[in-house]
Amino acid sequence: MTLEEESRLSFYRELTVLDEKKNIVLVQDIRNSELCVKKTLDIYSHDVYEQLASVRIEGVPAVKECVADDGKLIVVEEYVQGRSLKQVLDEQGLLNEEQAYDIAVQLADILVRLHQLEQAANRERIIHWGPRTLDLDILFYDQEIIDMPDLHIPHIDLHNRDFVLVPMNQIAPYLRHPVLNQTISQLLDSLVNKAENTAK
Repeated sequence: MTLEEESRLSFYRELTVLDEKKNIVLVQDIRNSELCVKKTLDIYSHDVYEQLASVRIEGVPAVKECVADDGKLIVVEEYVQGRSLKQVLDEQGLLNEEQAYDIAVQLADILVRLHQLEQAANRERIIHWGPRTLDLDILFYDQEIIDMPDLHIPHIDLHNRDFVLVPMNQIAPYLRHPVLNQTISQLLDSLVNKAENTAK
């Protein structure tokens, strides 16, 4: 870690530990009193966090700092508060038919666009359900559960894919799977334990 990076991180005063096992701490920026989350990651993709720091993606916490230090990555990101779609629905009741239709159409349009991007990138799938050069999927849509012939949300097999869970755990460890009722962090722990038991 450079002196400049150390100086930037010193602006974040630790308030409380959110998850000791995962090294996640609630911090406050002493310059503007903004609440943030500081994570120290053992397994990470520095490139992913640099990309997240350079762009703003709706629904993903903004990355304020991303510093590599002694084989770990220290990430400071915005602390997101608010209500999920599930909380709103719990308060107002079910969606009406038109609202549900609009959501389904939006998701179908997104899926079509993802397939177009795969084709434009010359995606190759040699074996069905096998490795491919590019695979774009919709993993979640808030806490919605959608089961259509060509669209399953949450993604039907994401809990068995470490290449999905590892980066997702870095970005949203507390996101809860609405069907399995486990957080991304819990799903990853289960998958790792399953792999370790299989290897024995």
